[in-house]
Amino acid sequence: MRDQTSNERVIYEPQMHWIGIALSVLPFVLVAFVIALGPAYPFLWLLFLPCLPAMGSALIIFYSTRIELYPKHLTYASGVFRRVTFDLPITRVESVVMNQSLLGRYLGYGQVTVIAIGSTPVTTPCIKQPAKFLEAIQSAMAQRIE
Repeated sequence: MRDQTSNERVIYEPQMHWIGIALSVLPFVLVAFVIALGPAYPFLWLLFLPCLPAMGSALIIFYSTRIELYPKHLTYASGVFRRVTFDLPITRVESVVMNQSLLGRYLGYGQVTVIAIGSTPVTTPCIKQPAKFLEAIQSAMAQRIE
């Protein structure tokens, strides 16, 4: 999702963190242990079916989400079947909030919420190094004000 109208360079492009996929695979692994260690009942494999939508959703989010910070605007796009896209000028950003749990601080992942003037807040999925992304947005905001 490069800006084709100008030659702006990307300041920061956060990457998705593997924890988003790992948390959705966990129920799948637990069901596999139940099937492997439990009694051999026919159709026990049907327990995998409820796990598939969560895994599919996590994989789609992981591979289709693209976030790019340019000097003048922030772009966000996610989804395959239903694409969500927005392009937010940095001058319209009111505040930026980082949400990071204890495990997130240890493993280096978290979520960043961008609150814009006259718009609904947009929260990123689990990204790597959210503090760097937060600093990059705040730096871009400070440069636009000056």
